[in-house]
Amino acid sequence: MIAPRLTLLQRLQLRLTGSVRVGWMRRPGWKEELPLYAFRCSIHGIVVNYPHGFSGRLECPHCQGERIT
Repeated sequence: MIAPRLTLLQRLQLRLTGSVRVGWMRRPGWKEELPLYAFRCSIHGIVVNYPHGFSGRLECPHCQGERIT
């Protein structure tokens, strides 16, 4: 996903907390919408993804793709 344009307040929150909610996403077959977060990947910069697993960890979608191939 392409990182959205962040407002000044969102950029500040990203710097302070490490992530900021930027929207919601629903895919076919999902029961509910999931929040989308922007966060910084040490390799790819600011990326957007939804929380994964029970712990709600944020994983870079580009790094996930690199591990699969």
